[in-house]
Amino acid sequence: MNKTLLTLMFWVGFAIALTAQPILTEDFSTATGATPPAGWTQNVIAGDTAFDEWRFDNPGSLSVGSPVSDPFAVFDSDDYSSGGGPENVALESPPFDASAFTTISLEFDHFFLEGFGGEYNVEVFDGTSWVSVLSGTTSTTNPQSDSIDISAQVAGVSNAQVRFRWVGDFSFFWAVDNVNIFAPAANDVGVVSIIEPVSSCAFSNAVPVTVRIFNFGTAPQTGFPVGYQ
Repeated sequence: MNKTLLTLMFWVGFAIALTAQPILTEDFSTATGATPPAGWTQNVIAGDTAFDEWRFDNPGSLSVGSPVSDPFAVFDSDDYSSGGGPENVALESPPFDASAFTTISLEFDHFFLEGFGGEYNVEVFDGTSWVSVLSGTTSTTNPQSDSIDISAQVAGVSNAQVRFRWVGDFSFFWAVDNVNIFAPAANDVGVVSIIEPVSSCAFSNAVPVTVRIFNFGTAPQTGFPVGYQ
């Protein structure tokens, strides 16, 4: 079971929940201007180093939906990198040690607006080279949350990294926030939302309660008890 809806009579909650092992987390709350958090670096592969850079002060006053919040990382080609010419700029994480893990996930929130050759790329360093794990040229939702299994690239690697690489030429923008790299627990099931009832002050003994349950772990799950109080 990965995603499912359960309709139950007065039963909400979860019984299986083991904590995942965090490896690297970043919400860019300590970043300022064009200065990334400690350990993170800007890599201008192509572009003008005077203005082709990731920013953390939202120079275009973009409205990005929750859970993205200021400060977040953004390459705003439309507002800030307006000098023209190709842009290929990566925001690279500090190295992290994944040598003790066999299963590793990367999660993050982002908002990309397509147009004029803009492209987003998510890449991981496997100890030798950068490997693409996600790319796109189509607008995301605002925002979009992505979860990527990067075990094949970085499990067992002691000097792994992740980077967010923008490619464009006076295009639009790509905003990134809430980066989380972790080793998921095998058994980790949780309620992520209560769908119904929305509200009431006059429940009877037979009000259906519908909840959304998500399997955050790596092992299939069935037959677990769910309860409401």
